[in-house]
Amino acid sequence: MPMSSSAKSCLLIAAATAVLVALGHAWSIRSGLFLDDHVHYQHLKQTGWSYRQLTDASRLDIVGDVMDLWFADQAGLRFYRPLAFLLMKIEYAASRWQPTGMHLFSLLWHWLCALLVGYLGWLSIGRRIWAAIAAGIFALHPAHVVTVQWIACQTELMVTFFALAAVICYWHYAGWPTAQPIDQTPTNPPRRPPPRLGWLVGACAAYIAALGCRENAVAIPALLLAGDLLLARRRLRPQLPAYALLAVLTVAFLLLRHHALGGFPLPGRPYLVGFDDPDFLGFVCAKFAYCLLALFAFVPVLPIGGLVYFRAHPAILWTGFAAVLAALLLVSWALRRRLNLTYWLLWILLSLGPMLAVFCSPHHLYLPAVGMAIISAAALAALAGRWHQRTTARPAATFAVIALAAVQGLLCWAYSWAYRASTAVEDLLVTEVVDYGPQINDGDTLFFINLPLAGYYVTPAIEQATGCDKLHGYALTIAPSVLRMNQPCRITRLSPTRLSIRLDQGRYFAGALGNLARQLQTTQPALSQGRRISHGPFEVTIAQADPQGVQELIFEFAKPLASPDYHFFLGSRLRLAGPLDMNVLPEPAAIAKPRSQIGSDPSGWSPTQQQAPTY
Repeated sequence: MPMSSSAKSCLLIAAATAVLVALGHAWSIRSGLFLDDHVHYQHLKQTGWSYRQLTDASRLDIVGDVMDLWFADQAGLRFYRPLAFLLMKIEYAASRWQPTGMHLFSLLWHWLCALLVGYLGWLSIGRRIWAAIAAGIFALHPAHVVTVQWIACQTELMVTFFALAAVICYWHYAGWPTAQPIDQTPTNPPRRPPPRLGWLVGACAAYIAALGCRENAVAIPALLLAGDLLLARRRLRPQLPAYALLAVLTVAFLLLRHHALGGFPLPGRPYLVGFDDPDFLGFVCAKFAYCLLALFAFVPVLPIGGLVYFRAHPAILWTGFAAVLAALLLVSWALRRRLNLTYWLLWILLSLGPMLAVFCSPHHLYLPAVGMAIISAAALAALAGRWHQRTTARPAATFAVIALAAVQGLLCWAYSWAYRASTAVEDLLVTEVVDYGPQINDGDTLFFINLPLAGYYVTPAIEQATGCDKLHGYALTIAPSVLRMNQPCRITRLSPTRLSIRLDQGRYFAGALGNLARQLQTTQPALSQGRRISHGPFEVTIAQADPQGVQELIFEFAKPLASPDYHFFLGSRLRLAGPLDMNVLPEPAAIAKPRSQIGSDPSGWSPTQQQAPTY
């Protein structure tokens, strides 16, 4: 039986979307595990398949279990995502616990989401060509690079897939009208078909699945209500049974979550800005503006630091926001007879709303980008429409589509390169510790000086690389730069148990990273000069500090620095984690005064050195 033209066009759209997904994100296949992935990997491999075990695995260790920070108490995040972690465990098992398979699954989830976006684009715009363009815009959106290529963000792909499925099922149940082709004169919509309960069952099942994957699924009922108001434009009374069912499911989810987590634990800064925080309104408004710039102007979203920069430069932030808003208003006016465009504008706001108080991260834009993709495709369709009555309209639209694809593809490659550079830092750090450092055994303690933030989860990564168990990592200092130590540093052994770490030029805990450290502090003023803090196997004294940050720290350990179960690693301008041999580190008695700064490598140390080396 020959294939119909409709089926052929659908297969062609699916194939073209798969090509775009591969072009934009296939680089991820070789990127391995990164940061949070190591913790999720351990939890999923060690846990069982029961509901309780999967719920317990839905957590992220931050301070304590993966890396100890002497200036912060133990902290972590607990989630209620049993279905997402079940699916990820199945994927890991099917991939034989290799990250390559997980990356392939992420590409598959992204492709499925893009296809559903294309289907919604067809329902909203009315032509398959523009539905395909909506799917392509979503597949190649630069903001999705981290979401698709970082395994830890796979829960966002899952919740978006189920959210889109819920909206599509409810669209057919409620009889929302399918848009007429945008290049045709609008006519009276067809009569609403009778509701089919099967579609409602599908919508509720997808909603339940979304709730089991990520908490931002609670926005789905609001998306459905907005569709009834803006798309169907009918009285809501016939839909009250459906709303009641969705409300019951939401309450059941909240009760299950409350029982599983022992309440409603909410993290503080820097993860979440509370309603009682004096900066709450300013933070939410700034993040919303930043997210719109990222959605429509492809501005890169840098976790924490990006918003800090824009809030320090408000003119750039709000000028860009005003430009994006003006463009959206222009498109809305041009398509004013197409009320469904308003729905997709509201989609962005409603899907972004639950995440506005959370620190800014690119994966928060994945579900809102559905609205962006359909709005953009509708604007391009309007440009190509016959109602313009201009012979240049269609060529202009064709050029705009090609230019948009080229820009998105180039930015995807650039953002992917930057992301893979970050993962390479972690990989190289682990390699230096495992291949060039001393023998590490079960239960050893690792001390990192000038640890790059990109390598924060190095301890579980080392456990996976060596097969060792119960390693304990301590970050004595965090590098002022995210990817590497870029300033000279002095390390001095003051006694067999005391160590001095000093910066002559810069400061520790300065800038954006310093602000992050201060938000993690539980005791104020933890970073003031002269303060002593006891933490685990050592006591730290802030020997020299000023309002810009900390210049010198002195650590006194409970055991000798050269203890066989102690391993020290130094991040310098030459190495990410150069091993330190405490048996040859010079003491003050062997150091001539005044100290002069000379460049050196830890591998070149000797007991006869007469000057304190600068790294």
